[in-house]
Amino acid sequence: MAALILLDLDGFQDINDTLGHEGGDEVLIEIARRLRDLVSDRVIVARLGGDEFLLFLDDRTTKWRSWASRDNPRNRHARAGPIAVRGQQLHLGASLGIALYPRDGSDTSDIVPARGYLL
Repeated sequence: MAALILLDLDGFQDINDTLGHEGGDEVLIEIARRLRDLVSDRVIVARLGGDEFLLFLDDRTTKWRSWASRDNPRNRHARAGPIAVRGQQLHLGASLGIALYPRDGSDTSDIVPARGYLL
């Protein structure tokens, strides 16, 4: 069993519109850093493009059920902290989706996006 977690930042276009693309890039870099800090080196974290990130958690390397839980204190800490960009404190939300392999697809091409950048 493995889990793919898709994270999509809520309202990210507003950040680009008000702080410019450079401000948006600062937010994306900080989100990527926080995601990498949350997981072990054996978990794959990728930016798919725009404001979407993907995490691949394999039960052999991590217990994804625990990681994905809302009650996980590490996740609450990561969500709670504002991001300081250009003199403003931003509080971002995110939408999450989880696909389980092999339950949600018998072939990885069914559930893995074709594009992405490893972080």
